[in-house]
Amino acid sequence: MQEIKLIFRAIHLRDLIHIEEGNTDTIDGLINVRKRGFVAQLIEDLAVFQKPPYNFTPVECIQELLENLPQDDPEELYQISLSIEPRESANNNNNANNTANASSPM
Repeated sequence: MQEIKLIFRAIHLRDLIHIEEGNTDTIDGLINVRKRGFVAQLIEDLAVFQKPPYNFTPVECIQELLENLPQDDPEELYQISLSIEPRESANNNNNANNTANASSPM
């Protein structure tokens, strides 16, 4: 069975930025081959994710759910999050635990 791998673009972008900013382009007027090697290794790591696609069996209800998710509206997503897990209940639980812990004898 083929191993499933997920790409985390933010990590690769962070690494690329560190390579670019942390290494000079040239050393004594010559190309910094070591820096180019770091970039090449990063590109090679990313190429793994461009192999032929996995043969997943489509699940209609999941595809529909993902296609209909709200997009580009952080306020709407925040409201959905609050409807699922209201902030007051989380704060009340924390306050109740803190009060119980403070009043218990040592």
